[in-house]
Amino acid sequence: MSKLEVAMDMLRRGWKMGLHAKYVITDSWFTCEQLMACVRSIGKGAMHFVGLAKMGKTKYTVSGKKMLQNSLPPMNANEERTVVSTNVDIFSSADT
Repeated sequence: MSKLEVAMDMLRRGWKMGLHAKYVITDSWFTCEQLMACVRSIGKGAMHFVGLAKMGKTKYTVSGKKMLQNSLPPMNANEERTVVSTNVDIFSSADT
């Protein structure tokens, strides 16, 4: 089995055994549509996916504006960090 298949199997097995996590957090090696779809299918959408995206020339839509990752506003070092729910669309370099 590939490491992606093993990860999906572990998540499904964990849910069946009562490990009901709200989020799955991954690095860029595991961030892909297949794993996102698997995570969202577990518990009828009860589990959410947070993954590090490879930053190449990927563009993001933030508040209706397309932006490259390096053009997103930085956070101040002393600023309190909070999680904000927002919709972010990901575009590949082929979409530009």
